[in-house]
Amino acid sequence: EFDPQNLANTLWSLASLQVRSPPVLEALTTTALTQIRGMQPSALASTAWAFATLRQDRTLLLEAIAEAALPSLTDASASTAWRPRQLSNIAWSLSALAFHHRPLLGAISTAAQNAMAHFSNRE
Repeated sequence: EFDPQNLANTLWSLASLQVRSPPVLEALTTTALTQIRGMQPSALASTAWAFATLRQDRTLLLEAIAEAALPSLTDASASTAWRPRQLSNIAWSLSALAFHHRPLLGAISTAAQNAMAHFSNRE
């Protein structure tokens, strides 16, 4: 059984290798949906990135990621949990999949502006 970070790591690995096995991705999507509330920012960003890299539009999963990410992005004391790479990865993922979730995009924008001094030229 996967914990949320191991699940995200597995998805990242599959995306890096361009593995597009429908049964595997469907099973991992189902698992991700059951574990989404336990995911930290790194796991949320990696999961979104993996499906975007594989060009797998999983609207239900993206909606769940958005709902899970919003509290930590909008709470000023928790927004520092999001590193610049995670912010850029989740923003890219939403764009790549043309997933327009205004509250999430606004929260990412605000968090990125607040963290701008910590971004490198790759983010």
